[in-house]
Amino acid sequence: MKAMTYVLGCLIFLGFSQHTFAQRGEFLKERRAELEAEKQEFVNQRANFSETEARSYWQLKAAYEQQRRDLLQAERKQRKARAKTEDLSDEEARTLILAKMAHQRSLLDLQEAHLMLAMDQMGAAAVLRGLAAEKAWKRELLRRLRDKRSLEEEEQELDF
Repeated sequence: MKAMTYVLGCLIFLGFSQHTFAQRGEFLKERRAELEAEKQEFVNQRANFSETEARSYWQLKAAYEQQRRDLLQAERKQRKARAKTEDLSDEEARTLILAKMAHQRSLLDLQEAHLMLAMDQMGAAAVLRGLAAEKAWKRELLRRLRDKRSLEEEEQELDF
């Protein structure tokens, strides 16, 4: 009887913990979506995009990010397959280095193709404004994180 109660208690605990982790995953997805919306609004305002420019910019950006994620995921799978670098021969190491350079080249080629397409659709000045605004967004986000961290540190100092 005690064993059954113990097993039942464990199952209930596991059920609640999985629910908690699922809620955290949903929270993170929602937070990412909120940040992405803030980013788009910030970039659109800072770059002074028209509605057409904003729509084009974010459609192209989404396509680029998806292709970039696919390339990074493929490279990650290759890296996991060759995880041990200590026991490699010189030729195997050379092959890995060349594969890494080819991967970096493909990322650069993807970025170049994306920027060329964007410049053709929106004009170089609009693309440049968008890139500068995205860089400003990253600085703003880092500033927020730094401010939040310093505030938390101040609160911890006050707790003592």
